[in-house]
Amino acid sequence: MNYTATKTNFAHAIGQQVTATVSGVMNKLRRAHQYRVTLAELQRLDDRELNDLNLSYADLPSVALNAVYNR
Repeated sequence: MNYTATKTNFAHAIGQQVTATVSGVMNKLRRAHQYRVTLAELQRLDDRELNDLNLSYADLPSVALNAVYNR
């Protein structure tokens, strides 16, 4: 009986690790997608709009990173 309980606990622990890993990967993929979408939206702004925001095209990747990853 003790062997079965240990085996079940081990399987449960492995399942939790797999779930956590998959969840982490999915979160990274969602954020990477959101970064690409945000950057694409910013890149659609014209020079006048960027100037109104006091930004240049060179600033856009860091602005997108900050928006998505709070960096």
